[in-house]
Amino acid sequence: MAGSRSTLDTLASAVSTASLVSTHLARAIAVNPLDGMSHPGPAVDEDAIRRTRRADTQNDIADCLSEALMDLDLTATCCSYAVGGIARDLAQTARSPRQPGGDGGTYVTPHHRPNGRTS
Repeated sequence: MAGSRSTLDTLASAVSTASLVSTHLARAIAVNPLDGMSHPGPAVDEDAIRRTRRADTQNDIADCLSEALMDLDLTATCCSYAVGGIARDLAQTARSPRQPGGDGGTYVTPHHRPNGRTS
């Protein structure tokens, strides 16, 4: 398979940053004030409580979403680099196909195996 270590590392970075996106989104949901939930007990001014909860968490939610957006951008950049690396590696492989024993590696087609047997 054509490819390079740097392309594999770039793909690993894309997966890592994509997982951070889900972490940031989960955090944004976790800090949500849950306005629809009222608690049993004495009557209170629900609207005032909702306004206070929203004010307290609005910046936290915005920060979480902002971090998720930055990580999504980084994930897209990593994917773009990986695609470029794969295309470059495939083009290089197409220009100079490996020959059996030429570079110390073994050239294997789907129909011929190094042990002489065919599939």
